[in-house]
Amino acid sequence: MELGPALRTFISNHPIFGPQINSACPSCSGGMKTIDFITSEWLLKEMRIVTIPGSAFMAPSQKGDSEAAAFVRVAFCKGDEMISRARDALAEVGQVVKNTNYVVAGGERFVK
Repeated sequence: MELGPALRTFISNHPIFGPQINSACPSCSGGMKTIDFITSEWLLKEMRIVTIPGSAFMAPSQKGDSEAAAFVRVAFCKGDEMISRARDALAEVGQVVKNTNYVVAGGERFVK
């Protein structure tokens, strides 16, 4: 699944997850948390959707490649009911991204 501009902006401005982008992460491939890694973390913790960062499939020398960090992997090896629930959850992600505005005040991010 490609991380579109709205989702990338949403994650970048998120008060908890945004500041973690490009932070040090010794256990992460490449040594830092890329936006796809952070998006996967947000999808799991906030939306209960399990994804795999696209950069997880790249060699450490390729981690700076923004193309790899523009995707998360979603597996559809489940039954029809689970896929239907996943479709609904992904639609909800779109609504959350669309309807949440963050404002920055004094270096802090707040939900408007």
